[in-house]
Amino acid sequence: VHDALADRWSPSDAHALREHVHVPPLADDSGCGYEAPRPRLQVVADSERGETLAPADVAAIQEYVADVLETFSADHKGAATFLAVLPLPHGAAADAAPLVFEAMLDELLCLPRAPYPMPYYAAVLRSLCTAAPNTVPRALARGVQRLYTRCDRLDVGAFDRLARFFALHLSNFQFYWAWEKWAAAFTNDEQPVRQLFIGEVVLACARLSFPKHIADNLPQVLLSLIHI
Repeated sequence: VHDALADRWSPSDAHALREHVHVPPLADDSGCGYEAPRPRLQVVADSERGETLAPADVAAIQEYVADVLETFSADHKGAATFLAVLPLPHGAAADAAPLVFEAMLDELLCLPRAPYPMPYYAAVLRSLCTAAPNTVPRALARGVQRLYTRCDRLDVGAFDRLARFFALHLSNFQFYWAWEKWAAAFTNDEQPVRQLFIGEVVLACARLSFPKHIADNLPQVLLSLIHI
């Protein structure tokens, strides 16, 4: 698809709609208005996208992921099968896992609600981690870590949903995580938002299992977050 349309997309800045369709101006007496495009979540660094990955390519990848999730909304394994072989345009990074996870997070954290229930996204990611254990878990951990470092900028709804989703994801992998790195936030009184996020994740994990089991995976400084 990218190769077939490359000749058309490269030289043009926009589609020539005005030659065929009359587009009313943004402000006139007709009462016609335009909805502003929804901002997209970005957790993948530009250096990880590839040298020549254009915005149109990123939009196409996001649409592909959204279409797959919609088509296989009742079959998480089928969705993971197609997302694991995501076709990438020339010039993109060889690893598609970060782009897939970014597009899924963009849907999951969409306000006021995600298109599908949270367990669906967690099930798809679990199947992806099984299908590509060398790339997907690393991309997921890197994306969550970047959102964690910027959690003070998240909307309250997205903040809560990310914490609950990550706990649900960890429940599929025996709650294994680099908790020691997050424990460093409790040695710095200037990071209350990160401390709150960690507490929400730990409590959500405890609700999905036995508190004693969660405590066995936590460093000493985080044990106070669980009432055993």
